[in-house]
Amino acid sequence: MKTQQIYIGKAKLNVQVARTGREQAQGLQNVNNLDKDEGMLFSYAQTKNLAFWMKDTTIPLSIAFADENKKIIQIEDMMPLSDKSVKSNEPAMYALEVNKGWFKDNGISVGDLIKMKDCSNKSIKIGIVKQKNIGKNSRVESVEEGKSDICV
Repeated sequence: MKTQQIYIGKAKLNVQVARTGREQAQGLQNVNNLDKDEGMLFSYAQTKNLAFWMKDTTIPLSIAFADENKKIIQIEDMMPLSDKSVKSNEPAMYALEVNKGWFKDNGISVGDLIKMKDCSNKSIKIGIVKQKNIGKNSRVESVEEGKSDICV
């Protein structure tokens, strides 16, 4: 699982990013300790109603649901080992799990934005060459340039 730094207000977190179904299903199950400024960010391809439970999770957590703009739309506390689902009240694209109370301790509330690392210096210029084949000869017909963001 990829690790990334994120920022919410003045707070910085190191998070593992769960993108695949397998990573999301595993979550923080069987994790016995989470450092003060660590968490897990669940990233989905599209917004949807999300539901989380604490099966096999022994540490108390808080969860924030965020929309496609990474704006926090809901914060909830979750109890260890509970099989009760904590659901987003509206469709979300991200969920962020941290130690219970982390959001409150850092003055983070609904409406705050989750910011990923700055990717502006990590873009690459790409060129797409379109080639036309004429029998044994070929020639370049056009070159298109673009920019590709390589930040994940």
